[in-house]
Amino acid sequence: MLAAVSGGVGALVRHMPMPVAEWWIQNWGTSILYEWMWMALVLALVPRRSTIIPVAVGVATMTVVLEFGQLWQPGWLQAIRATWVGRMMLGTTFSWWDVPSYPIGCALGTVLLRLVWGEQGNLTKG
Repeated sequence: MLAAVSGGVGALVRHMPMPVAEWWIQNWGTSILYEWMWMALVLALVPRRSTIIPVAVGVATMTVVLEFGQLWQPGWLQAIRATWVGRMMLGTTFSWWDVPSYPIGCALGTVLLRLVWGEQGNLTKG
């Protein structure tokens, strides 16, 4: 559920003009939601409290790698990025602003998950 909400809101916000705090939403807010979506998807497969931090580190690492991967632009990869799914999953343009936003998003997601899900018992102990 968290993954669907984060992903949906992130995709919508990314393409909507917003006069208030537009820069933050476009550059940091959607990146943070993107991290939360991936964390929630992985944790849905392995729902243990002990996996929150390893999942956060893995998601942050992979998304930073994907960000730097945007600097690589062979024709076949550009064709994938030309599709909506390719743009949403791989991105199209490298941005230094995204690099710190991914670990920050995962850190915030870790705090959120440990405080809310862990306290409510939605994640199994372990």
